[in-house]
Amino acid sequence: MQEQSSWLARAQNEFGVPPAVVTALLGVETKYGTYTGRYRVLDALATLGYEHPLRSAFFFDQLTQFFVLCRDTRMDPAEPRGSYAGAMGQAQFMPSVYRRLALDFNGDGRRDLWSAPDAVGSIANYLVHFDPRTAWRSGGALLAGVRPQDAPPPALARNQVLPTQTVGALAAAGVHAVVPLPPDLPAGLVQLDRAGGPEYWIALPNFYSIMSYNPRTYYAMSVAQLADALERAQRDQAAAQRSARK
Repeated sequence: MQEQSSWLARAQNEFGVPPAVVTALLGVETKYGTYTGRYRVLDALATLGYEHPLRSAFFFDQLTQFFVLCRDTRMDPAEPRGSYAGAMGQAQFMPSVYRRLALDFNGDGRRDLWSAPDAVGSIANYLVHFDPRTAWRSGGALLAGVRPQDAPPPALARNQVLPTQTVGALAAAGVHAVVPLPPDLPAGLVQLDRAGGPEYWIALPNFYSIMSYNPRTYYAMSVAQLADALERAQRDQAAAQRSARK
């Protein structure tokens, strides 16, 4: 966050996505850009496109998108390396997403997701523009805690990929946030299975923006909790620096 502070600040100014959220996604996806995958993207997409038992059509389309991306960006198709599924760069975009949402954020004439500035801007752009149903809301929180005494009814939907409730509807079902929230705010119930029993959270619209990146509850929760830890560390560091100057 210190090394890329200017790009993170610009991404927040242009897209409303906080630095800690962009950084947390980079952390979960590629260890802050230090590991972007070792598989040749061409091999990964060709193998999955022809051999995947359930999603061959998706990966074959991504193979096609990859060739178009290479044509448009003048990349050698044999060169890029990424994940076993063909995701590329520090942001781990699939080829179709790379073509649609990757940005030349540093203005060097290339949309290079192996470049930290381009990855930072592209992640923020993704959260805002990937899906209008989950578009990032500037200033909004990711989660709200649930009152400890509340026990969600078994029939109440949970761990959905889109918000299927509102804060008011959850309250009517007996699930209340520990902080005041507008009753018409879209929301959903998250249940995490812990060793000591289930843990409940109210997921807010920006949590589902994270889920658009990877539609798994525990993935989104890991990003949310890492972002919170990064924000707290940043505040603690700033406070320590202010104290040292006194």
